[in-house]
Amino acid sequence: MDKFPRVVIDSLLEFIDFDAKIYGKEGDSRKSIFIFLSNSATRIIDGEVYKHIYESQKSRDLIRYENLKHLLREAAFNDGIKFSGLRHSEIVRKSLINYYIPFLPLQKSHILQCINAYIKKYNENNENSLYKIDLNLSDPEKNRIIDEMEYSPEENPLFSKQGCKTVEEVVTTASFKY
Repeated sequence: MDKFPRVVIDSLLEFIDFDAKIYGKEGDSRKSIFIFLSNSATRIIDGEVYKHIYESQKSRDLIRYENLKHLLREAAFNDGIKFSGLRHSEIVRKSLINYYIPFLPLQKSHILQCINAYIKKYNENNENSLYKIDLNLSDPEKNRIIDEMEYSPEENPLFSKQGCKTVEEVVTTASFKY
């Protein structure tokens, strides 16, 4: 959503607004689900999670939605490029978004989960292959992959910059033994 021009986003009002008329007919937005993805609050979410983990010395898993929801709505409305995304959009102004779900930044333990999930998926998909070759990595190999990923912030690298996006390629490449 942060890449869309605001006029495009606001054109969705007739489908989302509670008393909207769609093409001259009464619409019922309660029968529709719209999912909007946006990166506009990434900086704010990362900052709050960083404070929670580093300054408060608490686990990321203890962050509650209630602690972030007001920040997410505010970020959606005020963050981003002047004429794009949800910034100053009618959808946010009219409180038509029911939930703002934060995607929390991933730490090294989460990257390990991504690696293990990919290996499991790869091996399950390869089960019926004529040339069945299991993908296996030792713990030191997995740790090397984790350590090679990029993390932020620079002064205290806690969060993966790519999340799980590049894990598949890195794991597949690391599994080739010469």
